[in-house]
Amino acid sequence: MNWFKDLFELYLKASLHVSISVWSLYKITFFYLNSPQNYCLDWLVFSSSIVAYNLIKYTPVFIQNKKNISASILILTFFSFFSGLFCFFYIDLLTQIFFLFSFIIVLFYSNPTFFTILNLRNYKGLKIFIVSLVWTIVTYFSLISQMNLVYDLSYITLAIQRFVFIFVLTIPFDIRDINVDMIELKTIPQILGIRRSKLLGILLLIFNTSIFYFISEISSIFILTEVFINLILGFLLIISDPRKPLNFTRFWVEGVPIIWLIIVYIFIQI
Repeated sequence: MNWFKDLFELYLKASLHVSISVWSLYKITFFYLNSPQNYCLDWLVFSSSIVAYNLIKYTPVFIQNKKNISASILILTFFSFFSGLFCFFYIDLLTQIFFLFSFIIVLFYSNPTFFTILNLRNYKGLKIFIVSLVWTIVTYFSLISQMNLVYDLSYITLAIQRFVFIFVLTIPFDIRDINVDMIELKTIPQILGIRRSKLLGILLLIFNTSIFYFISEISSIFILTEVFINLILGFLLIISDPRKPLNFTRFWVEGVPIIWLIIVYIFIQI
């Protein structure tokens, strides 16, 4: 079973799991808005997530010693970059702008050595907002730009919901790292403590559920599914602890959007 364990580790370390999670949120938006199919955009969301997360995780390691990075991860990252770049030229201009903006944010965050003038890591407490903003742009606004929509309250509300969901999804990771993160980072658990961070997350999930009142265009099945997913995320947040195994966050918590997409897809097929 060692081969399976090694493969599983590669799956996580190469950012495949988190990229599928990002792609899942994007596809959920696809179903919510009944968007036109765009396979290039599908692949760009997935491949750009691999590139972004591997840049953040491995750029400092690569600068110190590139031999410390698995060849498989390097090959996957370069393939994702160039294939994603190819797809980039087959999407509309507004979506390109969204992706370029997100990529610039990731670039300034992932490499503080090269971008010392505008090093986003110097802005304390910003990390969770950067993650939430970039995920929201990639998984929501990349699709809404494809639609001839009037940007009314419903679509603004959906964007807020997505941002808040990702914000709460990130809290268990900050709880996990509370003992290893530099105090200068000023993460939510460092500022509020673990218990108050959990309370904040639960209140945000309640807020996320309650603002469905302002949405009229979404099927009730999708609403019930999202409420159920909020309950799952709330439970995982409550049991989050720095002593939990690493896979609790990097597999189970990060896998919540994947579970969400599977449930949505099942309901669509019924």
